[in-house]
This record gives sequence, structure tokens and C-alpha cells, in this order.
Amino acid sequence: MHTSPRHLIIAAALPLAVSLAAAMPASAVRAQQAPDAGRTLQELRPRLPQPITPPAFKLDAPMVESVAPGGPQVAVTSITIDGNTSIPSAQLQALVADATGRRYDLAGLKALADRITDHYRRAGYPFARALVPAQALDGGALRIQVLEGRYGRVTASGELAGQAQPWLSALRPGQVIGGRELERSIYLLSDLPGVAVDPVMGPGSAVGEGDLDVGVAMARKWGGQASVDNYGNRYTGAGRAALGLWGNSLFTFGDRATLDALLTTETMWLGALGYEAPLGTSGLRAEARFAHTRYELGKEFSPLNASGRADIASVGLSYPLWRAAWGGVTAGLLYQHKTLRDNMEAADSRTKASSDSVPFSLRFDARDTLLAGLGGLTYGQLSWTPGKLHLGSTLMAADQATARSNGSFHKLNLDVARLQQLPANLNLYARFMAQWANKNLHSSESFGLGGQGGVRAYPLGEGYGDAGWLLQTELRYPIGNVTPYGFFDIGRVKVNQDPWAPGENTRTLSGMGFGLRAIMQKAWTVDVSLAWRTHGGKPRSDTRDARPLAWASLAYRF
Repeated sequence: MHTSPRHLIIAAALPLAVSLAAAMPASAVRAQQAPDAGRTLQELRPRLPQPITPPAFKLDAPMVESVAPGGPQVAVTSITIDGNTSIPSAQLQALVADATGRRYDLAGLKALADRITDHYRRAGYPFARALVPAQALDGGALRIQVLEGRYGRVTASGELAGQAQPWLSALRPGQVIGGRELERSIYLLSDLPGVAVDPVMGPGSAVGEGDLDVGVAMARKWGGQASVDNYGNRYTGAGRAALGLWGNSLFTFGDRATLDALLTTETMWLGALGYEAPLGTSGLRAEARFAHTRYELGKEFSPLNASGRADIASVGLSYPLWRAAWGGVTAGLLYQHKTLRDNMEAADSRTKASSDSVPFSLRFDARDTLLAGLGGLTYGQLSWTPGKLHLGSTLMAADQATARSNGSFHKLNLDVARLQQLPANLNLYARFMAQWANKNLHSSESFGLGGQGGVRAYPLGEGYGDAGWLLQTELRYPIGNVTPYGFFDIGRVKVNQDPWAPGENTRTLSGMGFGLRAIMQKAWTVDVSLAWRTHGGKPRSDTRDARPLAWASLAYRF
């Protein structure tokens, strides 16, 4: 089992606690199983959200007109291309080099120009086109003219036009219309919380120009979600009630403020405040967040009078490296400070730990039709976290003799999910998570397998370690607003990266089951499931052995 200095102190205090818990089964209190402030933080970590589908907008590029074959032919002796500024002439000449010395009718000459048009559009210039203008073709000299397509007017309209106009500053009148730049500007604007965009490209006042008008409105100013579930740890409260509130563009255009609260049946509670805002119009955003958690151990651990608190303060920046219709990649840099306190009155024990870390992350999403034209979405996050743990004096001595987790550490995390459409109205969902660590970690940085977000046949708090991997799979069959699904989960952990005591140092868990999700009146969401163990034995983090293990949640969006 994953053992930290905090757990060693609990083990040492058990003789004192026994007199307070004489009626408790001897197996009920194990040093390795008592949740602490660090473990509580890990169990409250939010799941990776699925990206919001970006607004669909179509670039109505000029159609390539066809010409019927036939009529007089001309022998082409040379080809001149003019009007191009974005692609070198040599590159365009190579596309039609084989035409010299051959005879073509008007349709054939048009086909040569179409080669250049196709090349431009593949290169990301959707409004470019090559033409064969009226000409004498003296001596077989062919001239092809390129209209690259340039912006005429670029304007924002609607109730937020004034605030949105600076976000279109990268698209300047007279500039060649590039699909990548256009998509990036539109999607960066649509990514702002609560903002709805409606871009329209129309003909400009001059030949080869297009006017862009982007309608911008506030879709939602306020909103939130209330939920109840049984996803918690039994000793800190399996039953949970949560409330999340958010507001958009409260202090500046494109910002968001959040307030989150959670209360469990064992009186554990969480409160969190967050704020993020754009810095300029490049997509760069700043964020700050503070979260406070308090817990008390219940059930079999109640006689220990164990409680604790955890505080996390973080500030960071994020920047979209790529943003397009297919998806994007966003880099993030965060500074986090954690303060953890654990008390056990039965042993008159009070411990404290803190850590400072600077996670660097790459968040990504990609949409495709790789499987027989059926849509798919891949999204996730890769993060590297260098940090430093500071143990209090009470924990230091035990740590030096055992795990040696104090001091600098590094960990690498991957969390990636795939949602794939299948024939016969089926959907496949798969999520893979993994963690690697360079040393033994504190419980606040560990990796767990159990719970509704892991191997669902095991309770939350099961199978923690310094490193490991986890795979969740679901086969879904949506029927209107109701989606039955079957699932299989499997994961493996390395308990201690550097073992310091004899015993089992790896553990593999797996389970399978079925469930049902339903959306009612577009606001209510219900999710219920049953899970059975297939590998890993009985739970070690909970004295209760539920087979099957039932999960249920009810949420309301407003």
C-alpha cells in the first residue's frame, strides 16, 4: 500500500486510539487507509472537461467554374503567372511546366489555371483563384492571372461590437485572406466565455475583395450547476452536494469568475473562488484560484477524532499555440502553493506540510473522420510538474527513515480521451490516464485507481501509488436523450517509486458493468451505474465490500 509519513504517525498512535474504539473491528483501522488532507485533495480533483464544440462557419469561397471542352486549340509555348504575392512564382510555374509545347482548347487552358487555384486553396488561401484573362495568345504565350482574395472591410457587429472589434485586428483590409488566420481570429473570439459569434463573408466593393462581418453577442451572462452524488470517499463522506456558479464578462470583456462549493455527509466541505481574464487579444489569458477544504474522518475512523484542512492558491497563464476548426493546442504555466494540516486528537498529533510547484501543460483537442468517415474527437492534457515538498518537523524524522519524499520532485501526467462514432448508432468512449514520478511522492501528488472516475468496481481511495496508469472504456448506445452503456476499466499502480520496505509494490485492478445516462428538459442529467470486480481482490481502502458497487448522480444546469 502507498505509505506516507502521515500514515506512519497514525500507525504509531493506534494503541491510544484502541481504547477509544474498542467496539471497532480490528481490521477496520489500517494505517495505510486513513485519508489525509493530501489524499482528500486528490479525490476532489475535477475530471478533464470535454471541449465545447466550436461554432460552425463556412467560408463561401468562389466556385471554380467549368468550361465545356471543344473549339479552337492553341499551342502553348510559354506561361506567365502574375498577381501572386503569397506563393513564389517558381512554385506555381512548376505546377504547369508540363504544358509547354502542347495544344489546348479553352477548357484545357482553364484546367491549367485550376491547378494553381487548387494549390492556393490547399495552402490555406480559400478565396484565391487563378484565371485565364482575355488575351491574343500571340505566339502561344499564355498569361494566367491570380486573384489571391483580399479583405475589404473587416467589422464586428451586434451588441458587443465595440469590445469585439480589437479581436479582429489581425485581419486587415487589403491583406490576403488566409484560412488559418481567419479561423484563429474567429475561434479565439468564440472561445471567450459566454460569447457567441456569427461570421459572414460577402463580396467586397472591388474585384477580388471580400467583406467580413462578425456578429457578436453575449450568449449567457450567468449560469451554474447544482448536483448530488455518492462519488465521495466513505470516510470523508460518500454522499456529496455541490454547487457551482459562474459569471461572464463581469469586469472586462471575455473574463469569467467562478464560485464552487461542496458538502459531504461526513461534513467535509470545499469552497473555491476562481477568476480568469484575457490579456490583450492574442488569446493569452491569466487565471487565479483559491480553494479551501476541511474534513473529518467518520465511520470506523471516528474514534480517532481525525480532521484536517487543505488550502491551494494558484496563478497562471495560458496561450493557444494553434486554434482552428479541427481543434487546437493550448500551453499553460501555473504556480501552485499547497498548505496541508492534519490533526488526530486521539494521539494529540498535529502535522503540517506544504508544497510549491510549477506545472507546465499542453491541452489539446482534435476532430477527425478517420474511421470510415465517422466523426471522432480526441482531447486531453500532457503536463510536467516540478515541485518541492516542505514537511513539518513532526513528519520530517519519519520521512527521513522511510519514504524520503521531502524536497524536490518531478512528475509527468497524461490524460487523454477519445470519443468515436461507430456504425449502428453506437459510440465508443475511451480515456487513458498515466503518471510517472522520479521519487516517492507525498499523498497530495499521488495517483489513484478507484472511484467513479477510475476503476468503478472499487471505491474512491483504492489503489494509490506514486506512478501508474488507468484505462476507462464505454460502449454507448444513445436513444434520444437516454444513453445506456457498458464499461470496462483497468489500471495498475506502482505503490512506491523507490520501495523502502518489503512487500507488494504493485497492484492491478479491473472491473466491468453497465449504466444509464439521461438528459431531461435539457437541464437535468441523471447517471446511474453498477460495477463488478474482475481482478484485484477485495477493497483495501474500505471495510465495506459492496458487490456490485452502485454509483448515482443527479445534476441540474441553470
